[in-house]
Amino acid sequence: DIAELLGIQALPLSFVVENNYSLHRIDLSFSKALELKGSLLDGTGQLPCNTTIRSDINSCQGQWCPVMLPEFDFIKNVASIIKNNRAKSTCIVFGRGFGPSCKSAAINVVWHIRTGDIDLHKEDSNYFNTLLTNLLFVLSANESDIGSRIHLAFETQLSVPFLERLVPAAKFHVGRDILDTVCSFMTSDIFISSGSSFALVLAFSKRNQPIIFEEVRKEALKQRHIFREEHAILLERGQPVMKLDEVKEKVEAALKIAKTC
Repeated sequence: DIAELLGIQALPLSFVVENNYSLHRIDLSFSKALELKGSLLDGTGQLPCNTTIRSDINSCQGQWCPVMLPEFDFIKNVASIIKNNRAKSTCIVFGRGFGPSCKSAAINVVWHIRTGDIDLHKEDSNYFNTLLTNLLFVLSANESDIGSRIHLAFETQLSVPFLERLVPAAKFHVGRDILDTVCSFMTSDIFISSGSSFALVLAFSKRNQPIIFEEVRKEALKQRHIFREEHAILLERGQPVMKLDEVKEKVEAALKIAKTC
């Protein structure tokens, strides 16, 4: 279902084996990956149907490859090829997630919290207040706007009673169907990520639709953010890495585009 939503085909290995499925295989080295990316972008190259790609680029002995190969921006290279608007429009057609951004004056904000981060920040009201205060500043809003001008929804696998007390006007979606969760990501105006790799599904969305805020959570990893600064607004303990006024300007410009039919 997720593959269909994103406009890709996912075949179980058992199906491939049992049906002797005809696959075109490509083995990629680092240089070949960059060459393929370039040809796909300029239109000189193409991938045959039913292509599978094998690559050892990410085999870095437990290390995160973009750290070992800093010139290789995995998110940028993949997103530049597969970004589209099909997933968002499909969600809207089937009534999942939010409706078209340009037909609503309200700003739809989805805040995804990894299960592991619930314990990490449990009862840490200062952290959530800091991030929420910065978000409201960027949107020229205040807490009373939540529930009316700003639709704030938390997506989580476990209940978060401390957050329900902290932000009573927000909606809390706990353990929802994965398609509903993905569609809430795709159709939101602003998406707040806890550093979960689940956010990579947004590689199938248009640039700045939604606007991504990404927090640092995995302190043990050298690469502390999944996205780079040109693709998301990076956070450190609820505070944007870039100046708050610059964040506000960037968000206002992106929302103006998103809200134009």
